[in-house]
Amino acid sequence: MDEQGSDRIAETLASMGEDLSGVDGRTLRQLERLEGAISAEAGEVERLRLELRAHGMTVSEMAKASGISRATFYNKPLLARYLEARKAQLGIKGEDKALAAAVARAEEAERKVALMTERDGELVLAAANRRRLERRVESLEKALEEANARRATGQSGRIIEFGKGERSRR
Repeated sequence: MDEQGSDRIAETLASMGEDLSGVDGRTLRQLERLEGAISAEAGEVERLRLELRAHGMTVSEMAKASGISRATFYNKPLLARYLEARKAQLGIKGEDKALAAAVARAEEAERKVALMTERDGELVLAAANRRRLERRVESLEKALEEANARRATGQSGRIIEFGKGERSRR
């Protein structure tokens, strides 16, 4: 991809509130392919602007032109939002309503995954605390059993282990 195309990707992502540094390598290559297809299409846009305004760049057309599957546009909301942002920059109207709905669903799913991940972390901490408390309860129950056993055998007071607490006679 030429420098102008890379700059256009960075500029478009910035206008979407995204940072190029947060994009993984595979998605970046897909964005480059998508930008190449958009740029090629943009050349035709200048020539056929009125016709394209009437029919717009659909996901199907861009998927075919870029070699990226339609499913990828629906599974990676960034690609779909990028397409819509570039269409807006080129003055092409006509949002793909099915794509917009799919992007909204995918973004909602991403939000839910993030929430579940956060809750999962909280559950891991709670489970660790539970195990720690269970061990503490077990040790206290054992100490109680030992105290009850001493009381049952008639031992009272402090228990002094042999050799401790006694004065040795010389």
